[in-house]
Amino acid sequence: MQEEMCQAPKPPPQTVNCNPRPCPPTWQLGEWSQCSTTCGTGIMTRTWACVQEVTPTLVRAVPPATCPPPSRATMVPLTQPCILAPCSRWEVTAWTQCSVECGTGIKTRVVSCRAEGRRVGDDQCNVQEKPPKQELCHAHTCSHHTWFYTDWSEECVGGCENGVQRRRVWCSPGINSVEGECDQQERPPETRACPRADACAAAWFTGPWTPCSEGCGSGIQTREVVCVVFLRGTFRATLDIECNADTRPNATLTCNPDPCPPHWYYTDWSQCSRTCGRGSRTRSVQCLDHQQQPSTRCNIDEKPPTTRSCVEQPCNAPSDRGCVDRFKNCVLVQQARLCRYSYYRTVCCASCFQQQ
Repeated sequence: MQEEMCQAPKPPPQTVNCNPRPCPPTWQLGEWSQCSTTCGTGIMTRTWACVQEVTPTLVRAVPPATCPPPSRATMVPLTQPCILAPCSRWEVTAWTQCSVECGTGIKTRVVSCRAEGRRVGDDQCNVQEKPPKQELCHAHTCSHHTWFYTDWSEECVGGCENGVQRRRVWCSPGINSVEGECDQQERPPETRACPRADACAAAWFTGPWTPCSEGCGSGIQTREVVCVVFLRGTFRATLDIECNADTRPNATLTCNPDPCPPHWYYTDWSQCSRTCGRGSRTRSVQCLDHQQQPSTRCNIDEKPPTTRSCVEQPCNAPSDRGCVDRFKNCVLVQQARLCRYSYYRTVCCASCFQQQ
């Protein structure tokens, strides 16, 4: 029956549930687990789970016995290796001997962060777990007064050539000593001259940058880079090999990287359009960018002219003696450009011929 034959309004479509029974249990493959280690090579695993879809939004786990027997589709790898960043750990060398033969001193060792047998940055290891690299050591008690001293300071006080390094010196009393102090004649020095190689080492000196070679479109700036050394109270230039090549400052620098604005370009003027009298000259004008490509960004008000008038030598009068001006105002006829008419060319023959 056709719908047009029904008089009552068409009822809206209805949705009814069907197949209310849950779907049969099936095997569902789980997601990969996290790697079994936090560094190096480990294992990731996953498992099969027997699940049953009760509703489109509700899936529950059911006993494995309710699922069908495993098939070829379920024969997939359940483990796979995972490779993370190499494991790093602190490694230490053996302690050095105590810095003193008696009393309290210091012993040291090298502490380094290593991964796969090679040294890496300390930030690759847990800084909070870093072993100490030095500790106090106690030798047997000194039987007499003994002079102790620290390492030389790294700073050279007093400048090049006349600078000195310092250290601290003190006297440690012994248990069987009867004298009140150490032997002053054996007192180690507290200062020494700075090593010449450190205090007066050659260094790089730079001059001012030159102006940029280009106003736009990427130019170059340069400067002088000289290796100098301080000798006998003055700086003197020396060979570059005396300075550290790895720390040599740059002698060139890129400047003004912005592209140049477009400009008007033009050709030479053409020859005059007439060989005598008044004519015109022309030329081509184009707007080009910094790559010599046509552009529309030039200022139209600054566009050079493409034509200009030109006046060549006067044209010779015709040999016909009858070609004369019959009116005294023929000059005005010429200026008003009336010579195009045959009447005026006849009565002002000489002036009109001059205009040609």
